[in-house]
Amino acid sequence: MGPSVAPGSSFEAIWNRTVEANIGYVRAVSGLVMGYADALSVVARRSLSRQPPVRETTPPRGPGAPTLVLQGGSAIAGAFVVENGLEHPVEAAVVASPFVTRAGAQALPATAFEPAIVKLEPGEQTVVRALVDLDDSFAPDTDYLGHFAVEGLPGTTIPVRVRRLGSPDPE
Repeated sequence: MGPSVAPGSSFEAIWNRTVEANIGYVRAVSGLVMGYADALSVVARRSLSRQPPVRETTPPRGPGAPTLVLQGGSAIAGAFVVENGLEHPVEAAVVASPFVTRAGAQALPATAFEPAIVKLEPGEQTVVRALVDLDDSFAPDTDYLGHFAVEGLPGTTIPVRVRRLGSPDPE
């Protein structure tokens, strides 16, 4: 049997504070997860109710631009940060380009963004959440390349690689 701890000892007080801190941490993380899940469900409902217009945007330039990789079975989500580097406020739509394979096959999935319109003061940043509905126009286990962008806001074009995962073979 382990050593006994006298009630009211400093060890007991430290132990109680540690337990309380861990419980607080779990509550905080749970709150963040629930908030993200709520936001994702809003985006999903919007995605299924309407198809936003697909607009051509300028693809990113320069080697080594980071790519947002999204993969899943039927609907996939991701997030990215945009910043207003201009000297004036910006209010602009977030858009998606068509997605194309290296062989040239094209897919135009329903895509929803939260927020759909970005409103930023100079120097401000925001996180944009994206939900892409992977329908049957996406061949399984094939990479489709495209990008997300905030129209008229330089430096906000994000390269995106989308992959619909195939279902495992039945045995």
